[in-house]
Amino acid sequence: MYLTTFKKFEHKPPDMIKERIEKDYSAIFRSALTSIKSINKTDAETLRTHCGVSIRSSASGGSHFTDIL
Repeated sequence: MYLTTFKKFEHKPPDMIKERIEKDYSAIFRSALTSIKSINKTDAETLRTHCGVSIRSSASGGSHFTDIL
């Protein structure tokens, strides 16, 4: 089984098995947080849904908070 799979992909470009990098906000946020050893995807998604607005606002330099006040 292993040899047949190896022979099948032997001359194929590595694009098929390379990591696909998503470019949307949630994927980048999840990737950044899960690079920390103790945070899994579920925790990252929970953090994003509960705190995402305030994180995006603080990343924009706080101008959002001045508009509210």
